[in-house]
Amino acid sequence: MILGIDLAGKENNPTGLCLLESAKAKLKIVYPDEEILEEIKQNSPELIAIDAPLSFDNRL
Repeated sequence: MILGIDLAGKENNPTGLCLLESAKAKLKIVYPDEEILEEIKQNSPELIAIDAPLSFDNRL
């Protein structure tokens, strides 16, 4: 199984997840980082691909 993560640029925006197994894809939207970690724990993917946002949070 492969887990693809499209991280949100801001905390209030959704993060997209895609679980690929054989020829099936499952899409999911999560908000807090804890939900991402929970998906990783529940599915134990062999590979995790992360697409990081190019935007910058000006609060930092």
